[in-house]
Amino acid sequence: LNAYLYIPWNSCHSTDSKRAWVKGELIRYVRICSKESDFAEMRTLFATRLSARGYPGR
Repeated sequence: LNAYLYIPWNSCHSTDSKRAWVKGELIRYVRICSKESDFAEMRTLFATRLSARGYPGR
């Protein structure tokens, strides 16, 4: 079971919606990570998962 079923980049959702969702997830990670190093690790993992779903890099 894949617990990380993010919206694929090529979905019908607007680009603004997808960008806002990514921003919201990053804010959530900032709030739940107690250390800056934990956030850096989660951010890297998140970027990897997004890339696997077809999201473009910066």
